[in-house]
Amino acid sequence: MRLVLKTSNSDVDPLGREKISKAIEGLPVTWIDETLSRQEISDLFRACDAYISLHRSEGFGLTIAEAMAMGKPVIATAYSGNIDFFNVNNGWPVRYALVELERDIGPYEAEAVWAEPDVDHAAQQMRSVYSDPLEREKRALRAKSDVEKYLSDAAVGRILAEQLEVLSRISD
Repeated sequence: MRLVLKTSNSDVDPLGREKISKAIEGLPVTWIDETLSRQEISDLFRACDAYISLHRSEGFGLTIAEAMAMGKPVIATAYSGNIDFFNVNNGWPVRYALVELERDIGPYEAEAVWAEPDVDHAAQQMRSVYSDPLEREKRALRAKSDVEKYLSDAAVGRILAEQLEVLSRISD
């Protein structure tokens, strides 16, 4: 078993970069700290058994949706845009605490607020994914179905068509 840790821009936080480097030393961890092409990201998703996003703030959550669309089990912080489509029925949400930054960290300014994932809960969720193959399969299939139903090109196209219809009635 191997953990692949994918980050980017670690150079903006040299202290954090050093902590990661020391923490994974001697462990079965591959650290990729670079921007990957779309194809490389897709290849990485296909090669993995599960996708984990312990984010502090995650816009829409595109990589979460992409992993779900591939039928991969997803463990992610239950915070930010991903909660619009990610839940206990189709993934393994991780608890968090909102934290105000005491100092600037990379591009994030002091006093900004982000979600600090509960690392112990994340580890528990990882053990759950690993140890319960039936539940893993059930939620991963549900995730794939939910993404197709709510986030696919066809689903978004239907939503846009409905909204255009409403707008056209308003402007008449």
